[in-house]
Amino acid sequence: MTDESSPPPPPPEPPLTKPDALDEYETAGVISILIKTIAADDRIAALTKQLVELNASIAADRLSRAKGVNALSIYGFDPLNAKIWTAVREVIGDEKYDGAVAIARGKFPQLLQKPIKDAEKTEAPPQTDATISSESSSATPTISDAILAFLKECGASGAKVSAVKEQLSKAYGFETHEKTPGMTLYRLLKEGKVRRGGRIWFYVDPAMAVKTENPGDDTPGNDNTVDEKETTE
Repeated sequence: MTDESSPPPPPPEPPLTKPDALDEYETAGVISILIKTIAADDRIAALTKQLVELNASIAADRLSRAKGVNALSIYGFDPLNAKIWTAVREVIGDEKYDGAVAIARGKFPQLLQKPIKDAEKTEAPPQTDATISSESSSATPTISDAILAFLKECGASGAKVSAVKEQLSKAYGFETHEKTPGMTLYRLLKEGKVRRGGRIWFYVDPAMAVKTENPGDDTPGNDNTVDEKETTE
């Protein structure tokens, strides 16, 4: 008597289909397919192993990121706010924010081994002919110093904001916010280190520098926007 609860037996395997024989050309074709199939299987196995390792790395980095974001609450930031990094930029300023991005993305790997305070100390040296002339050879100039060096090199021709931004990216690797060059130029203008003629910015020799308390009502952001439109026309 058959037990009705037992599973039915598996169906028989289909017969193995194969040719009786292959000629020389057919054998060569089969060997070619065999080689490609084995190579594909090996690649799949290797990539599968890499995928497992990558998923583990992604999980570890996500955990590290979450811990970092949560740690910002110590300084008064809301880690649950989707715009938390916008808030960080507004608090620490564009220059420090963009500098941190450049360090994190390997632009200046030597700074990864230094405390942030040590890196900030490079912002403060007084502007003299000696320091400005040496900026081009400095491995880690500040954005302000890089702009001054570029405008000094431009001489009487000066440069637009778009050209300054391009120089920061090409020569120094700074991936800045679109308003950072204009904001920095505006601050340098107030300090008497640069001057402007329309949309053109010029370097001012330190001996001739005059600090300007009120450089005008034009905002660097608006100037930058107009300048970018001009470069596309």
